[in-house]
Amino acid sequence: MSDTPVLSLSSYEFASTTSSNSYRGGLGHIRISADGTRIAYAIDQASNTTPVGVFGTAFFNNSTGEVTSSKHATKNIAAYGIEFSPSNEWLYLTNMGSAGFIKFSDLANGSMNNYRNMITTGEFNAVMGPKGIMYMIVRGSSTLYTIDDPNNPNTAVPANTYKAHPNFFACGGASVYPFNGLPNFIPSFFLVKALTGPAELCTGAEGEFILEAEQGTSGYGAEYIEWDMGDNTKYYTGDHPLADPSTKPWPTDNLHKIKHTYTSSGVKTIRTNPYNSNGLMPDKEVTLNITVKDCVTYIYINPHLRAKIIQ
Repeated sequence: MSDTPVLSLSSYEFASTTSSNSYRGGLGHIRISADGTRIAYAIDQASNTTPVGVFGTAFFNNSTGEVTSSKHATKNIAAYGIEFSPSNEWLYLTNMGSAGFIKFSDLANGSMNNYRNMITTGEFNAVMGPKGIMYMIVRGSSTLYTIDDPNNPNTAVPANTYKAHPNFFACGGASVYPFNGLPNFIPSFFLVKALTGPAELCTGAEGEFILEAEQGTSGYGAEYIEWDMGDNTKYYTGDHPLADPSTKPWPTDNLHKIKHTYTSSGVKTIRTNPYNSNGLMPDKEVTLNITVKDCVTYIYINPHLRAKIIQ
């Protein structure tokens, strides 16, 4: 590891805006894909009354820290939000008047030609949430919009890609309606959550350990879990050839369970790592320390009974 920062240049130089709506200059979002390999951004570079949306992509090298292959494209819309689909194949773009989608590969080639509008009115924002569902809000509206399958937008009829839930936020006056933002969830936070098990265990006694992790699709999320039990023993759950057949089906409650018996004492560090089709998912390791003891059970026998037993 080096303390020297790695500097990477963007394909676009952001300039100060001369917008009459000065608050808009530089508004936007930057998002990182759940697997940590891709970057996307949307920036409003309005000039006076003319909207100029700048949308860009890049790739991140987790080994070197470099941002590479930076590309951008512009469109005459007031850019605001951007979000990855779980598969990283699609980008959902929101602006001050509509919401739509485009393939990451198209934007990575510097093209907005295949952008598709889903909704044409409202000031939108969108973020990925748990269970692979994308959420969208409109400023000043009580309607919540969801995209239940963001990996497969309807390119023929884009409006069928989303669902509207009217009056979802209608719990008071207009002042309680959403404004411009949603919580900035980091998508990878939903993938692997908590590892639990006994704090102490006796040698020779079986303990059960539980990891909560969501299943992934098309490179997103975990496809199998590697368990390192801290005593040179490894297990696998999920879609892995070495996984016990009973643990291969992904649990419907996302709770992976492993039972293990330690034969030596000491503090053991259990490490669980999720893997997807692209390999190890960086920075998603979850650990748990447990203390294993040599437990001695004493049986006290009445001395008179002991004497009878010896005879």
